Amino acid sequence: TGTSGRFFKNHAQHFAQVTFIPPAQAQGQVFRLFISPEGADADMDPNGPEFAGSFSFFGQPHHQVPTTFTLPIDKTLDQMQESGVLEPGAPIAFTLVIAGSGTVITSERTDAGQLQSVDVQVLSSS
Repeated sequence: TGTSGRFFKNHAQHFAQVTFIPPAQAQGQVFRLFISPEGADADMDPNGPEFAGSFSFFGQPHHQVPTTFTLPIDKTLDQMQESGVLEPGAPIAFTLVIAGSGTVITSERTDAGQLQSVDVQVLSSS
């Protein structure tokens, strides 16, 4: 589980900036991000309401250096709220998983990589 944040639902767009050190063999692997209420285990079903999105590496092999991906998370937050999983303004947590293996990338450095941070960015349209 990664860092946590809060979301606000008044004409704002929310993005998760995921910074992690990928595993040595990141080519061809898909990384999935899940959101859950803080303190709860994430439902890691990619068809479920807590699935925020995925990303992968392509092209030349990447080195094991901090890498940042940005994912829009409004749809996920809306689905979580509609399904009763999350209350508006409630604290949230993030889980980064390697698809297929189900390996959770934690804040501790392992062969699977290391989750360094997930920052929620809010763009207001007001």
